Amino acid sequence: NYRIIYMKQILLDLNSGKIEIYEMPIPLIRDNFVKIKSIYSLISQGTEKKLIGFGKASPLKKIKDNKDKFNILLNKIKNDGLLNAYEAAKFKLDTPIPLGYNNVGEIVELGKNVKGLAVGDYVISNGPHSEYFITSSNLCLRIPSNVDLKEATFTIISSIALHGIRLSKPTIGEKYMVIGLGLLGQVTCELLNANGCKVIAIDKDINRVKSALENNIEAYSLDEYSSKNELNTFDASLICASAYSSEPIDLSSEILRRKGRIIILGAIEGKFNRDKFYHKELKLMVSCSYGPGRYNKNYEEKNLDFPIEYVRWTEKRNFEAILNLIQQKKINLKKFITNIFDFSNYDNAYKISIEDSNQLGVLFQYHSNKHNPTLIDQKNIFHNSQNEKINKN
Repeated sequence: NYRIIYMKQILLDLNSGKIEIYEMPIPLIRDNFVKIKSIYSLISQGTEKKLIGFGKASPLKKIKDNKDKFNILLNKIKNDGLLNAYEAAKFKLDTPIPLGYNNVGEIVELGKNVKGLAVGDYVISNGPHSEYFITSSNLCLRIPSNVDLKEATFTIISSIALHGIRLSKPTIGEKYMVIGLGLLGQVTCELLNANGCKVIAIDKDINRVKSALENNIEAYSLDEYSSKNELNTFDASLICASAYSSEPIDLSSEILRRKGRIIILGAIEGKFNRDKFYHKELKLMVSCSYGPGRYNKNYEEKNLDFPIEYVRWTEKRNFEAILNLIQQKKINLKKFITNIFDFSNYDNAYKISIEDSNQLGVLFQYHSNKHNPTLIDQKNIFHNSQNEKINKN
C-alpha cells in the first residue's frame, strides 16, 4: 500500500491564458537533484506576463507574434503531414505549463551524488510557483545565514541581468544606457551602479520611470530623453524591454559611440539598420538566461561542472556572485519588493502584476498546513511519472 501525497502548483492554460492552482503528486527525487519546500517565489513580470498574453491571444495573434514557431509548424506539416502536425500543436497547447523561476525554499530530500548541500538548508533555485518541486543541485545554492530570504528570492532574475552585463564587459566609469525599467531593467541598473558605471535608463511608461527615480536610478521617459540628444556618447546599451520592433536597437545604435556594445536581455524582434552598425562597428549580442551551463543537460541534469579556469562564470557562480553582493550590502534588492501575497491568493497577485506597472517585485509566500507532508512522509510517496494525472483543485 502506498500513499500519494499531493501539493499545489500554479499552471497556465496556453489555450485560454487562464491561471489556476492544480493539485499534483509531489515529484519523486532523482539522482543529482534536490527536493525543495517553497518559502517564497517571485513573479517574473516580463516572462510570465508574456506567456499569459500568449495564452489569452486569439489563434491569429498567436501566429502573428510567434512567426518563428509558426514556421517550425509549417516545416512539420511538410515533413510529417497536416494531421500529425495538428495533433502535436494541439497537445502542446492543451498541456498546462508551470509558471515561475525565482524561488527560495528549504531542502527536504537529497538525491544521490548531491554534494555540498544538506536537508534543512535554505536555498535559492529556479523552481516554479509550487509548494514542492525538484531541481538539479547545479541550479540551487545555499543562502548565507545573514541574507534575508525575501531579498534572496531575486537571485535568479539578478543572475540574468548579471550575465548580460558580463557579456558587455563593463569597466569602471563607462557610460551605459538601460532600455526598459521593469524589474529586470531596474536590477540591471543596480548591478551596473555597483560596478562603477554611469547609468542612464529610459522607458515609455512614466510610472516605471517614477518607480526607478524612487529607487535612485537616473531615469527618463523616452520622449523626455530624446530631447536631450546625447548621440554617440554611450559605451554600451542593455535592452531589458520586450518589443515586436527594432526600435530599442535603432535607439541604441544612435546613442552609442564607435565600437559600442548592445546586449539584448529582453524579447526583441525586427530588423536593424546595417549601415549604422557598419560605420560604427557596433557589436550586437543576445544574452542567454543565467549564464554558461543553461540548457546543457550534462551541467543541469548530470551535475557536471565546467572547469573554473575555462568557464569563470557559470550560472551557479553567477548565483553565488549575487548572493555575495547582497551579503556585503553592495546591492539592495529588497527595495524592489512591492507586494507579498499568500500563495492561495494567486488571482490577486497576477491581477496586480499585470495591470499595475508600478509593481516590480511581487512575491508569493508559502505556509505550512495540514496537507503538506512532513519529512517522514516523503518516504511514503509513490508516483508513476508515466501515468501522472493532473487533478484540478
